[in-house]
Amino acid sequence: MGNIQIELLSVLDGLNVYEQLDRFEKDLDEESIQKSSQLILPSEKLIRSFESAVKALEKSNVQTDDIRSLVKLRISYEENNRKVYVNNDSDLLSGSSTGLSRLIVIIIFTALTRKLCPDINTVIHVPLDEIGQFDSQNTMRLFELMQKQNIYLVCAQPNLSSELSESFVHKNDIDRNFGIRKFKTQKNEKPNPLLA
Repeated sequence: MGNIQIELLSVLDGLNVYEQLDRFEKDLDEESIQKSSQLILPSEKLIRSFESAVKALEKSNVQTDDIRSLVKLRISYEENNRKVYVNNDSDLLSGSSTGLSRLIVIIIFTALTRKLCPDINTVIHVPLDEIGQFDSQNTMRLFELMQKQNIYLVCAQPNLSSELSESFVHKNDIDRNFGIRKFKTQKNEKPNPLLA
């Protein structure tokens, strides 16, 4: 997997909205310059260009008070020499395995997190559920990425494998009957008699 890209696309492209808004802006600027010192009613030309802009916006079915209706997010990535485009949740799920789809979201989230908080010395904690769905190789790569970004994963995993367990610095076992038990790793300095 590689070459992950995020694009914000305007839903107004190709709908003749920009042309109408541009025309209204030019007419408004023209009229403002001509009548800058006087309080006069708008000209018929300005009223017509305003009406055209409003009609174009209405026809586009966007809510101008909600930016989410004005743009759409498109993610693309390459997997096994295949370009995958993601426009919605179902595209993401059908584009790759569940683990890989979630990994893509985490990578994007990590990039956006560091874009918003570029100070690498700021430690960030991110909750991540069901890390066991990832391939073990991808899990190790995820931990390497997070370590480089100074982001700590907080995960709950009911069946923690020994391989995955090694990736966590702090491990706790939460049991309804026993409460919380902390695991402490110890280095054994004595040689293993079974390997001797």
